[in-house]
Amino acid sequence: MRKRLLKKYLSRIREIEIFFPQEVNGFPTKDIRRLADNCEYDEALEHAEPLLNRRWIDIDVEHWYNNFDSSILLTVEAMAYYLPSIMRFTYMEEVRKIYGQNDTTYDTGLTEDHYTYLFCASKVATDEVDPWREKRTRNLYEKFNLKQLKVVKNWLLFQLARDTASRFERSMAMLLVDQAIQEREAKS
Repeated sequence: MRKRLLKKYLSRIREIEIFFPQEVNGFPTKDIRRLADNCEYDEALEHAEPLLNRRWIDIDVEHWYNNFDSSILLTVEAMAYYLPSIMRFTYMEEVRKIYGQNDTTYDTGLTEDHYTYLFCASKVATDEVDPWREKRTRNLYEKFNLKQLKVVKNWLLFQLARDTASRFERSMAMLLVDQAIQEREAKS
């Protein structure tokens, strides 16, 4: 079983590395306005600055762990570009666990927090749709092609299997990604 899981996680990491280009649509960028959603706020600039001119594959887990809430301060374009980094580290955590090398400092809090902020489209701790989160998630999905959306869906399914979030949050997350996939399939 361990060998099968290892193969599965390594395959998912490879999919991310193949389907998400390291340079696309002007990213990485030296323009902080393309990263920070609202440049008038120092906090948005503070979270965006470490990403300046850095490829998604070069962002270390420590950045996401220490700035787990920064994803809502990034532009949709920046979040679409850097999401592969978050997904990749999720699977890398599992590979390290299989080898007994996981660093508990950077464990599941990283992924659970990103999952909550990015994909539930619901207000935290309530069963209500948050229109801003829903719109942001839909806008994020518009940036991905069909293959990328399927990789995101696999990651979400993995997250949902690990997360004990409410049924409402799970259904919202899957509803939004499935709708985006259906829209892409209809266009092709």
